[in-house]
Amino acid sequence: MGGLLTKHRLRFHKVIAFQPTGWTFSGKKHKLSSTRMQMDGKLIIYGIPYSEHSSFEELCAFVTAFKPTKIIPTVNCAKSQKQVDLLRQTCFHNLTHHFK
Repeated sequence: MGGLLTKHRLRFHKVIAFQPTGWTFSGKKHKLSSTRMQMDGKLIIYGIPYSEHSSFEELCAFVTAFKPTKIIPTVNCAKSQKQVDLLRQTCFHNLTHHFK
């Protein structure tokens, strides 16, 4: 992240990142501290609870809160378009233009 900030220093002054806790799994039991904000100079990282075993309702809550412009399924990828369509219908009934 620091390299990106250096490369684009004329355009950006800080980097804010969201790190899903599922990506930080190290075999040890997760602590609440993994979801707290970490700050290192101009880099701010927010840990957010996420698991590939999140329920559909949890994924909808995340999608509704963050309103991503693109969703890339990582589980059951053979059904990925069906999953995206279901999320779109359930969570984004007003925001379908994001997926055109």
